[in-house]
Amino acid sequence: MIKKIGMAMAFFGVMGVASAQENQNLTLFTLGMESVQYSEDTGSGIKALGKSMTNLTQRSSGYTAVDDHFGFYITTISTLSAGQVQEAWTFGNYGTVQTNQRKVMLTDLELSAAWEVLDHYFDGLQLVSGLNLNRMSFSRSGFIYPQGTQGTATTNAAGNVLSFAPNANGSVQQLTAGGGYLARQPGAVFEDSTTLLAEIGLNYDSFFSDAQGIRFLGGIKAGIPLYYYVTNSNYPNTSWTSSFKGYNLHANIGLGFQIKDNFDFIVMGSSDYRFRPSTSVDPATGGVVPNITVTIFRATAGLSWSF
Repeated sequence: MIKKIGMAMAFFGVMGVASAQENQNLTLFTLGMESVQYSEDTGSGIKALGKSMTNLTQRSSGYTAVDDHFGFYITTISTLSAGQVQEAWTFGNYGTVQTNQRKVMLTDLELSAAWEVLDHYFDGLQLVSGLNLNRMSFSRSGFIYPQGTQGTATTNAAGNVLSFAPNANGSVQQLTAGGGYLARQPGAVFEDSTTLLAEIGLNYDSFFSDAQGIRFLGGIKAGIPLYYYVTNSNYPNTSWTSSFKGYNLHANIGLGFQIKDNFDFIVMGSSDYRFRPSTSVDPATGGVVPNITVTIFRATAGLSWSF
C-alpha cells in the first residue's frame, strides 16, 4: 500500500510549475472493474479468507469552484454488480473447518473541500479535507462443513463434552479456541457495516493549470472512522458500534486525453486499504464483529467535462 501511495506522489513531483488558469467547474464519470479482497480474524484462532472478488463499479465526481482558489468535490463510488467467490474458514491446526460463497458490495459518498496550495508555484495541487460515508454489504451462503475434520474432545462453557467433528446433518457445532462454539449456518447470512470517516489528503489535476497535452491526475488520502455501525442477520436485535478505531488509506492516479473542447477521455487506477479492529462483545448474545481487512483495486475509464 505504501508503494502504491508513493506512485501517486511521484506524479506530483514531475509536473513542474505552470501558470494558473481560472478555477472552473468539473465533472467526471467512469466505469470499470474492482478487485476486492476481504478477510476476517477473530483473534481466537478462527480466520476467514477467500479469493479476490471481481465487481463492476462506477466512479462519479463533481467539482464546484467557489472562487479562484477554493472549491468542493462530491464523489460517489459504488459496486454495480458483484461477483461471488468461495471463502474458507480455518481454525488453528485443525485446518479448514468451513467453506461458503461470499459476495461483497461497496458504496462511498464523499464531500470534500479543496484549497489550492502553492499557488503560482505548483498550480493544480489541492489540499482536500472532508467526510466519507461508506457502506459495505456482504452475504454468505452455501455453507459446507468438511467431513473428517480432525480435533480433540473438549468442553464448552457449560461443561458439556463436545468434539470438533462436523457431521453431514449439520447438527454438530464447531468449537472455538476459547471453549465456546460457532453454530452451523442453516441458510444465508447478511451483514451491513456503515462508516463515517474524517479524511485529509492531497489532490493533483493538471486541468487546473495551463499545462498542455496529456492531463495528469493523482491523489492520496487518509481517513479515521468517526463512527462505525454494524448489523448482522444472525443477530436481528443487536448492533455493534465504535468510534476512532481503524483507518482508511487511498491513492489514485490517472491520465486524460482531450477528445473535444471541454471533453477529456479519462483512464484511472486506484487502491484502498481499510482496517477495522474487532468490536466489543454484545453481552446479550455473545456476538462480536472480528478484525476486518479490505483491500480494493479499481481500474476505470470514462469522460470528464468542464463548463
